[in-house]
Amino acid sequence: MPLNDQIQQGESKTLELKESLPKNESIAKTIVAFSNTSGGKLIIGVNDQLSIVGIDDTMVLL
Repeated sequence: MPLNDQIQQGESKTLELKESLPKNESIAKTIVAFSNTSGGKLIIGVNDQLSIVGIDDTMVLL
């Protein structure tokens, strides 16, 4: 299924949507929860209305 279609279905036990990059502890909890179940996807740059808003690339650390 295309990523845009998955986003439009909203969050589920295997899909987490975040508008901005979560803080270290929050992102770690999400990843651990996915690893303890059936896996999942964390998509950053999607708001609560399921619109793709992107992220501020100056906030991303390489």
